Amino acid sequence: MSVSDRRWDDLPGQIEDAIEFLQRHRNDLERLRAAPGVVDIRLDFPYELRIDEDNVWAQFDYLPPKLLALAGALGIGIEMSLYPRGRDANDAAGGPATRPV
Repeated sequence: MSVSDRRWDDLPGQIEDAIEFLQRHRNDLERLRAAPGVVDIRLDFPYELRIDEDNVWAQFDYLPPKLLALAGALGIGIEMSLYPRGRDANDAAGGPATRPV
C-alpha cells in the first residue's frame, strides 16, 4: 500500500505524508495489527544517499517524535532504506515511496 508519492530525495515530504496517513487510518491500522497472523507492520522510507565526498561528508536524517509516537502506538516499525543518488520510485528497484509491509 502506498503512503506517499514523494520522490526519494524528499524524506521530509514522505514523513509528512506518513504522519497524515497514520492519523487518517488509525482505526484500520489498529484492526490490522490485531488480525490473526499479522506479525510485522512497518513503514519503509526509501531515501537518497547525499554523501559525495566533495561537498557532503556525513549524512544525518531525522524522524520527528510525532511520527515515532504515532507509529509506535500502532505497533508499526520504521525501516529506512538508503539508496544511491538518482534512484526513485520510477526506477526498476523502486516502488512506492513509503508503504506499510
